[in-house]
Amino acid sequence: MTMALTNKTIFIDLIREIKDNIREMDAAPQHLPAIVQKAEKPAATNVLNQQAITNAYIVIATLYGEARGEGEAGMQAVLNVLMNRAKGDFSKVKGLALAPKQFSLWNDVKNPASTAIALGKQVRDKEIQGTDKAMYLKAAGLVDQAMKGTLKDITGGAQFYFNPSIVNPPWAKKMKKTASIGHHDFYKLLPPKKK
Repeated sequence: MTMALTNKTIFIDLIREIKDNIREMDAAPQHLPAIVQKAEKPAATNVLNQQAITNAYIVIATLYGEARGEGEAGMQAVLNVLMNRAKGDFSKVKGLALAPKQFSLWNDVKNPASTAIALGKQVRDKEIQGTDKAMYLKAAGLVDQAMKGTLKDITGGAQFYFNPSIVNPPWAKKMKKTASIGHHDFYKLLPPKKK
C-alpha cells in the first residue's frame, strides 16, 4: 500500500508541476491541421488507481524514450500512433507500447513499470533537468490529454512510423504515408480494395 501511495503522490506531483510549468513552455508549432482524437473510453482524471498511474508512467516513458529528441510534436505523433492502434481506448495503450518489437525502448527491459516509475522519480528528484525534464513534462501533459480524450491527431490517422534515415521497412510500400514529423515518417494501412 505504501508503494501505491508513493507512486500516486509522484504522479500527482508531476501533474501539478506540468500545470505550473506549461504556461512557461513554448507551444510546439502545428505544421498540420489538427483534429481532436476522440477517446472511446476516456479515463476518469479525478480518480486515479494504481494501475492507471503505472500505465501513464509507462506511456510517458515510451514517448520520452522514443521521441524526446523530436520535440513535443514528435512525442505527440508517437502517442497518436498508439492511440490510433488502440482505436482511441487509452486503457489499451500500455499493452501496445510494451508489445514485443514495437518500441525499441522496451526490447530488453525486464520490468517496464519499475523502469518507468524510476524515470519519473529522477525527474521529480531533479536528477533529470533542463531540456530533458521539459520534454518529460511535455510527454506527461500529452498523456493527460490522451487520458481525457482531448489529444489532437497530427498524423492523419497513422498507425506506424519509422526514421527513414535509419531503416526503410518493406511494409511501408504497402501503406499510405500520412505525415513527416521531425525525423519520422508516419503511415497507415490502405483501405481494403473493393471487389
